[in-house]
Order: sequence, then structure tokens, then C-alpha cells
Amino acid sequence: ALAVVPLPFWLLPQAAWLPSMMAAAFVSGLGGPMFFIPMMTFLQTRLEGAELASIIRLRLALTAAAMMAGAGLGALLFGGLGAAVTVVMAGGLIALVGAWGSLWHPDVGNS
Repeated sequence: ALAVVPLPFWLLPQAAWLPSMMAAAFVSGLGGPMFFIPMMTFLQTRLEGAELASIIRLRLALTAAAMMAGAGLGALLFGGLGAAVTVVMAGGLIALVGAWGSLWHPDVGNS
């Protein structure tokens, strides 16, 4: 859904840009928070206390590193490619990583 946010600029008349972008952003925001519930349940039922703490610390460190890298690259990408192309590329990257994870570990969700 993140990749859909800038598409109204190319596909719809100007009057429809804001409402359609808001709807796409809303749909994009629904997936993130809901993912954490089954992930945390999975981790808490499969790992011991010390292992769980280590995984959560690693996850927080990776999240912070990704945010810093995104903030650093964002200025370059927005300046060089423009906002619409940058958001489409970010959404595409997220979709590719999700597809790769689903193909690489298809049994994770079935445990």
C-alpha cells in the first residue's frame, strides 16, 4: 500500500490527489501494528527469557539503524529522484523483502 500513495499524481485528476493519498496511507498504516502481535506471541512462546531479551534488543537496534539509514538516504533520493519515485521504490523494496521472506521461510507462519 505504501507504493500506492504517490500513484494518484500520475493517474488521477488533481482534485482526487489528497483523498486518494490519504486512503492509501491509511491502508498502508494498518499492516504495521497488526504484524507485531503474532510476532511477539511467537517469540514469547518459543524463547526463554535471556534469548527473548537478546532478540528484542537486536530488533530494536536494527530498527534504529534502519531509521537512520532511511533518514540519511531519504534526502539524497528525494532530491535526486523526486518524492513520488522514492516512495514507489520504498514500497517496492518492502514488498520484495516480504515476498523473499515468504518464499525463503514459508513454514514460519504455520508453526
